[in-house]
Amino acid sequence: AMGASRTVTLPKSTRSTSAIKEAAKTAKRKVYWTDLGKQVVTQVYNGELLVFGNTLTGPAIVETSHTTIVVHPQQKLIVDAYGNFELKLGR
Repeated sequence: AMGASRTVTLPKSTRSTSAIKEAAKTAKRKVYWTDLGKQVVTQVYNGELLVFGNTLTGPAIVETSHTTIVVHPQQKLIVDAYGNFELKLGR
């Protein structure tokens, strides 16, 4: 379908912090990482509690109400000003 639509302005955070709230750390689980060839106790995070500026270094798991994000070893997850999760390769 085609037609005119209004412009949407997304909320953008202006306060960045690298400090991850303790409440965002929900569990630790043994996870087998093929990249490492072994099980590793892996931190699990509540993605809804991660905020702009938070950075996770894999291995890690981020769970939200609608998806699960696997952060492999040698990857970083960065939360941007819009609350998006960006995965970066390399440390």
